[in-house]
Amino acid sequence: MTFVTQEFLHRPEEGQIGDCLRAGVASVLGLELSEVPHFVEIGLKRGDRDQEEDPGMEWWNAMQAWLALRNLECWGLENLELVEHSKFEHILVVGKAERPNGTFEHACVGTVDGEVVHDPHPSRAGLVAVSGYLLITKLGTWASISG
Repeated sequence: MTFVTQEFLHRPEEGQIGDCLRAGVASVLGLELSEVPHFVEIGLKRGDRDQEEDPGMEWWNAMQAWLALRNLECWGLENLELVEHSKFEHILVVGKAERPNGTFEHACVGTVDGEVVHDPHPSRAGLVAVSGYLLITKLGTWASISG
């Protein structure tokens, strides 16, 4: 597996939104960074929000739409209870990352046990706190287990 480094660091004071999620998705799916959209940036544009504001759920909708074109979907999980449904060897581990310009929400690549194995930020500093997990799986899997 090739892990991808993010292209854009999170610098909201300069109007730049980090693309750790994009790099994490590319890593999990085995794609080049250029093949994956910058979901958070798209979400901010769709939501007509200033880049320093919370992007809300528009980034989620953009990511789900893009994944659906590939017959995939993403689940947001608070714990690792359902990771056996993962279609891939890795998942995304999300939480807080400490940077010189503040503490930010961040996405890293982890094992299905929740262990961070790759931080897409060039510092490779990882997370200071985990808040949840993003699991990419085959489209329709959630409906089949929850219905």
